[in-house]
Amino acid sequence: MSNIQAFPESIGNFIKSLPPEICREPEMYVIDGKVPLSAFRPLHIDQISQIIQFANQYNFAVSPQGSRTALTFGRKLERYDIALDTSGISKLVEYTPEDLTVTIESGATLHDLQAILSEHRQYLPADPNPSDVVTIGGLLATARSGAWRGNVPSTRDLILGMTVVMADGSIATSGGRVVKNVSGFDMHRLHTGALGSLGIISSASFKVLPIPERNVSLILHCSDIKEAGDLAFILRNSVLPIRGLTILDSKTSFKLGFSYAPKVLVEYVGIEVSIHRSIQDTEEIMRRFGEINQLEDSQIWAEIRSLANEKKEQIVLRCGVQANNIVEVIKLAELTSAICTWANLTSGSVRVIFEDINVVSLSKFRSQVEGLGGFMQVETAPGNIREVFDPFGDIETDLVRSLKYRFDPSGILNPGRWMVGV
Repeated sequence: MSNIQAFPESIGNFIKSLPPEICREPEMYVIDGKVPLSAFRPLHIDQISQIIQFANQYNFAVSPQGSRTALTFGRKLERYDIALDTSGISKLVEYTPEDLTVTIESGATLHDLQAILSEHRQYLPADPNPSDVVTIGGLLATARSGAWRGNVPSTRDLILGMTVVMADGSIATSGGRVVKNVSGFDMHRLHTGALGSLGIISSASFKVLPIPERNVSLILHCSDIKEAGDLAFILRNSVLPIRGLTILDSKTSFKLGFSYAPKVLVEYVGIEVSIHRSIQDTEEIMRRFGEINQLEDSQIWAEIRSLANEKKEQIVLRCGVQANNIVEVIKLAELTSAICTWANLTSGSVRVIFEDINVVSLSKFRSQVEGLGGFMQVETAPGNIREVFDPFGDIETDLVRSLKYRFDPSGILNPGRWMVGV
């Protein structure tokens, strides 16, 4: 428990020392039923540094948050004293379209960034769950991915540099804003997927890509899940310009407005002549399978992503297996009464959603996935599940604890989010 009673006066004095416009009502930042002592929405990095220095001095636990789309990612917080709203630091720092590089503050949303880049027919190839409302900081801290993963460069691989406020309030910068940089270890990679437990990302530089001339999405009808898997493999092993390749189970297909049967959803990108040829080749492949339909727009991909955030009480799992075991995981999910399951073949990633499942069944499902040589993580779950069930499973606990101690020895950044004591 935080040593709150020892320093009530210092919190009040600290709040008085800050510009009033960055102070927020703590009740606006409840996490798992906990209300923080104070909440701040800093407007530049120096204010973040000031807040973290204060928190470190008095051992107050800080939870950084932007769009608040991943508050149930990881275990429940052990302590929660200060809410740090990063949405106030959202400026475009530098954008050089001719170099395909951009630097932006972490509180900007992915939607904001894509809108800026689209003016020059460029984009950051990221499509995380649940939508583009995620902030840049949240995108990096959670390392969530979507259907594009494995078909285009990952966001992590496109990071050129990063500025981070460390747990003692110091400001650290790694990498740079250019594609070529000094060789060595990229410290910013440690913060990708660290859930804000090693430092608070304040800005990031990326290599971006040109927007494809055209994209088209096709829905391919299958008789059963095995056929869907076979078809997806044929497409993956082709030379077609695929950006997204997803297998939908029958329930997900029906939920998205299609018939109650498995489907394969594929997106092609490229120049007009390439797209036209890809459609023809797919039609030829489908002569051995079933019906094929071209979708009028690409909204279906956003609809799939949104399924992972439809209801607060639902449990969203991410399973990672080799591609040839994806169909087996989908079958296991169906036997365990999942309400939705879809798989991105190229990355070997399967999303499974449950509305009601107990810890015993979750443990059994994890064991079955691990028996296939894969892993299972909990991306979203109510607090009562997350406080008794390890969201991450078998991880390198000694390494994680060592990194946490090295970067945050006082344990003030999202304490307990990774595991007890971390």
